[in-house]
Amino acid sequence: SAAPSLCVVFEWSKLWTQTLRKVEQAASAESSCVWPPRALLTNVGLHEMLVHGRRNAVAHMAEALPRAMRRLQRWRPGPKVVLQLVAPVDEDIVASHAQRKRLRNADIAGYNGALVRVLRQHQRTAGAPRVGWSDAFNLSRTLAARGLARSKDGIHWEQPFDAHLTPANMKVACGSSLDAAASSRQHHTSSDRRNVV
Repeated sequence: SAAPSLCVVFEWSKLWTQTLRKVEQAASAESSCVWPPRALLTNVGLHEMLVHGRRNAVAHMAEALPRAMRRLQRWRPGPKVVLQLVAPVDEDIVASHAQRKRLRNADIAGYNGALVRVLRQHQRTAGAPRVGWSDAFNLSRTLAARGLARSKDGIHWEQPFDAHLTPANMKVACGSSLDAAASSRQHHTSSDRRNVV
C-alpha cells in the first residue's frame, strides 16, 4: 500500500495560519501529494524567541496556535499533529553566538510549558485535531533515519510532500508521540529514544 502522507511545516508560530494556507494552495496544484496529509509535523518558537524574546513569543503562540488548529479542523480527514518543543541549549556555547546569545534554558522551559498549556486547553474544544508534542532535536536527520525520502536540499519550507515513510516508521514518528505524557517537557537529549519525532 502507499506510504502515509506527511506534511512538514517550518515557520514562526505567528505565521502558522498564513503558512497553512500556502501549504493548502501548493497541495491543490500538486497531484503527487496525498491530500490532506495524515500527519503534520511543525517546529515552534525558536525563531520567535531569537527575535522577540520569550514574553512576545509566548503571546504570539497563544494567539496563533488556536487559530491554526481551527484551520486544521477544516481538513477532512483531519491530520494528527505533532509539535516540536524548543530544545534546550548549551548556554556557554550560545553566549558567543551573535544571534542566539539571548537564549536561556529557563526561557525555553517557560515557552514550552506555555505551549503545552495552550494545547491542552484547545484539546477540550469540540472537533479539535489530535495534537501531541515532542522534544525538539534535528527533525530532518531523525526523519531521514526513519526512512524519509527527501529532496537533495532537504525538507522544503512551506511545501507539502509525500514522505514515503513505511507504516511502521509513521507510527514511530507520529503515533507514540501523540500519546506522550507531560514528561516530554523534561530535558531529554537526542539520544533519548523515548522521544519519537
